[in-house]
Amino acid sequence: MRFVGATSRLLWLHRERREQLEKQKKGLIYAFWHGRQGFLPYLHRGPRNHPLISNSKDGELITQICNHFNLRAIRGSSSRGGSKALLQLRKEIEAGELIGITPDGPRGPFHSINPGILFLAQQMSCPIIPIAYSARRKWIVGSWDQFLIPKPFNRIAIAYGEPFWIKPTDDLSLIAPHLKERLDAITAEADHAVEFPKRLKRTMYVKLFYNVMILLLLPFIILFVFIRWRKRVWSKGFLQLSHRFGFLSKDEREKIFQDTRPKWWIHAASIGEVKAIQTFLERLPKATDVHTVLTTVTPEAYQWAKKEKVADTVLTAPFDLLPCVWNFFRQIRPAYFISVESELWPNLMWEAKASGAKVAFINGRLSERSFRSYRRFQWILKSLWTNVDCFSVRQQQDADRFQGLGVDPSKIVVTGNLKYDRLPHEEMKQPKNPSEPLTIVIGSTREGEEAILLPIVQIIRRAHPNVRWIWAPRHIERLAEIESLFRAQQEIIARKSVFLKESWSLSVLWDSVGDLMQAYAQSDLAIIGGSFVKKGGQNPIEPAALGLPVIFGPSMENFYGVSEKLVEKGGAFQVSVDQLGDKVSQLITNESLRKSMGNHARAVVDSEQGATDQTIRQLIYLSK
Repeated sequence: MRFVGATSRLLWLHRERREQLEKQKKGLIYAFWHGRQGFLPYLHRGPRNHPLISNSKDGELITQICNHFNLRAIRGSSSRGGSKALLQLRKEIEAGELIGITPDGPRGPFHSINPGILFLAQQMSCPIIPIAYSARRKWIVGSWDQFLIPKPFNRIAIAYGEPFWIKPTDDLSLIAPHLKERLDAITAEADHAVEFPKRLKRTMYVKLFYNVMILLLLPFIILFVFIRWRKRVWSKGFLQLSHRFGFLSKDEREKIFQDTRPKWWIHAASIGEVKAIQTFLERLPKATDVHTVLTTVTPEAYQWAKKEKVADTVLTAPFDLLPCVWNFFRQIRPAYFISVESELWPNLMWEAKASGAKVAFINGRLSERSFRSYRRFQWILKSLWTNVDCFSVRQQQDADRFQGLGVDPSKIVVTGNLKYDRLPHEEMKQPKNPSEPLTIVIGSTREGEEAILLPIVQIIRRAHPNVRWIWAPRHIERLAEIESLFRAQQEIIARKSVFLKESWSLSVLWDSVGDLMQAYAQSDLAIIGGSFVKKGGQNPIEPAALGLPVIFGPSMENFYGVSEKLVEKGGAFQVSVDQLGDKVSQLITNESLRKSMGNHARAVVDSEQGATDQTIRQLIYLSK
């Protein structure tokens, strides 16, 4: 049974009905046909579950299976041990436990309702939840109950019906046909869910093509990763190989499984994306009472998210290979899969929808360059878009581009940019000590950018020697490379971790991750990295939120809309490399201009806030 579960794709239908009732810690009764009980011990394992099992020889075998999955069976039936079993059932329901009963067991007739389950539900004033499972590939035993046994490597659907309540005054003989109708309907829904619709054939072919190509290219991908990111490959976080291959530790599995709240899986690649949704992650559990599972790609994002405890569970994302993805979904069982910004992982998205989860993009963005690139693969993307229930995007430009790639306009909602809602801590907004030197941060620089900017900084320093410069590279493994560059230019730079405050005249190399906002908090001017090389720019919202004047280069495609608004409102300068020195010198010597630009920058951030609440409302609406 474990092998079947481990090798099969599980599709959960209406699982929120189960979770909403179970988290109330009140007793309830699960009802399922006798022929559909064989796989339920695996699906409903845990000591809180108490299936009613007959005292027959077959019942003994089923009891042993239940014990294997830590279920505590109650033995008895209408013909043998019924009175004792009834007392035990009442006791467990009063204690808030979960009962499982086959209304047509133990001997039939097929799909009939024996009165015992109705009597128990009426006496205990607890609901009956109809439940059924089905499988695409299965054995049907030639017994009276048409016992269904799923085969390995399968698609298995588990469906939950609406709670069925019986009033104290109801006539049980009249109620029985209604419960039978509910059970037949939920069984039929599970059977239908495992069928293969003709409309999914195109998706199947695209999926097959994608996975074959991934397998063929896998050696080259691994080689590229080791060469391109060799310094990061062995870092703690990147090597969470168990997560990468879809395996969670025992403690992680138990933490997720024992929490009865719905699981919302949020996937963000880098530390920038995780920080962008920090406010979203903080407010989401309060608004929806869900268990948040955050997955990241980069080691910096994983380590920062674990340290800050931004989600109930933090994991590294699995490789986008079918076995890895299958394993992840089987263990997490999310009710929602939420991808941040432009994270398009085909197998994750396909499997999310196949598992029965709602699928959404939040803070969605699509630059002009990405739009042109994606148009070449529109035939693949169309099979992805059908799996997404909602695109929550930053601005109308993003909505138009997604629509241009074939997304149904009814699925697109403009909710704003979540990055505007990540406010600095109060202590960061305190005014600087007047005795501190004027400080300029060059934040999130990318490879090759320091070599471009250092000669300009050297010229400025000759005219303004009392200015402190903080260099904060985007990737911390490049620290030694930057230090070598400074030595070659006969420049002195000290790492922040060994920096002495009285040595303020030195350039400082910011050598920690996830705390760039602290660097901005002690500065008077921010220069945005990634914008003087063709990398699309880094986040200008953080310094703007602190009321700093901002300067960035020509390449700000990743923050289109944001950069234009900051320039338009007078909070930022966008300059070429040749213009940078003059603009920085102008701001060094003109304090009133710095304050004016900083106020305008902060006003832009204030005016754009509110995306978090809008996004959460949209997701809640979609989940109903």
